[in-house]
Amino acid sequence: MHYFIFFSYLLFSLVFLVSKKVSKTIFVFIPLYFSTYGFGLVDPNDLNVKNVFQIGDLILLCLIIAYFFYNKKKCNNFQYKQIIKFIYIFIAYLMFSFVVSIFRYSEIDSSFRIFRLFFKYFSLVYFVNIITTFNSKEFERLIELIIFSTLFFGILYILHFGFNIKFFGSNNYIEENYFGTTIYRNFLAVPPFAILVTSYLIIKNKNVYFVSFVLGVLLLDYMLVYTRSWLIIFLFSIFISFVIRLFSNKFNFKDYKKIIIISLLGITTIILFTIYFYNQTAYFLGRFNEVSRINDYSEVANAKLREDIILSRITTVVNTNIIMGLGYIKEDVSSKYYNSLFVRHHDAFGQIIVGDQSWGSFIAANGFLGLFLFLLILFKPLVMQIQHHEVNYLFYACYVSIFYEILLGFFSENFTSDGIFKISFLYSILVFSIINIKSKNE
Repeated sequence: MHYFIFFSYLLFSLVFLVSKKVSKTIFVFIPLYFSTYGFGLVDPNDLNVKNVFQIGDLILLCLIIAYFFYNKKKCNNFQYKQIIKFIYIFIAYLMFSFVVSIFRYSEIDSSFRIFRLFFKYFSLVYFVNIITTFNSKEFERLIELIIFSTLFFGILYILHFGFNIKFFGSNNYIEENYFGTTIYRNFLAVPPFAILVTSYLIIKNKNVYFVSFVLGVLLLDYMLVYTRSWLIIFLFSIFISFVIRLFSNKFNFKDYKKIIIISLLGITTIILFTIYFYNQTAYFLGRFNEVSRINDYSEVANAKLREDIILSRITTVVNTNIIMGLGYIKEDVSSKYYNSLFVRHHDAFGQIIVGDQSWGSFIAANGFLGLFLFLLILFKPLVMQIQHHEVNYLFYACYVSIFYEILLGFFSENFTSDGIFKISFLYSILVFSIINIKSKNE
């Protein structure tokens, strides 16, 4: 079933974009679709060809092809030139760090295996260069497709993980029985652009009932993930979106009524969840309650685990090479040098890149200079926006999404995995919005 939906939806999307005469956007949507594994429909391993390529390699290849085929027109905007300059500097740093790692450890294969993870940041160059050549119609159709896809797969998520109607093929993180109810926790199938869509709809003040419906669907999705950090960050992102709308230039008293309606419908969604998903609610509330139980290792230790992972890498970097970090090296070699790094029970000793977080791994591999350059890229558009005092709804929605990703980096591998492609796409539409929608609030 999931393969049928995967290819059917891909075909539908391509037909939609071609019929709207915006075929150039296909070369953005296809790698985006594969980078999210068809919005979680298939498992990443199903898209890999063993000993040939991983899905991340295929995505990057698509981006390179798209770049050479469609980046014939260069953007001459001053803001674009400033931003792309910093991106090139960051990419050059990653390449330089790779070369330094080879001389440092004399292990080309081991260094290349880690460099492949960070090589995905080249997608920043491709996404930004391609999307900044879009005209308004091409860009708007792409955003429309992202909104529709988020809603469509959000509904499928509820049907699958709430009502046990199977659609997704991605592996569950946890599957357990709770008083006769099977609890599924699946992170891959959560709509990847949920924050962008909800923030954009709230900030831009779209139809209140449509916004409420989308928000209700995505709120249910995040509740069915049964993860405290994800739900809290999601709710915080919605709150920030409302605050941005509140202080925007076009806010008026009618908006108070809309905020009240959206809030009431959100509360109604939570009430309906507790009624129709009683055992799931009890399970989720139990996870919240366990935070205060000091003797519960599986819950309380999660935060401590991530803290130890991040702090041990920061400490090792400070004591070894605070500028460039530990470099790119696999655990078969790094265990000889960094045996004191904190790792999880199933990780190898000295392993630099580990799961359950991103920032510790990123700092360990790239040092504080790499972190500085990356954050400089992320926040350069915000500085430009502040300097020009422009109101741009999509810009703010993108930044809410990026802040969400930054926070999520303390709980997931989004900055050291295929999630890099998603972040690069978010950043590219952020750049497009700041150079093409100057104070244009439709």
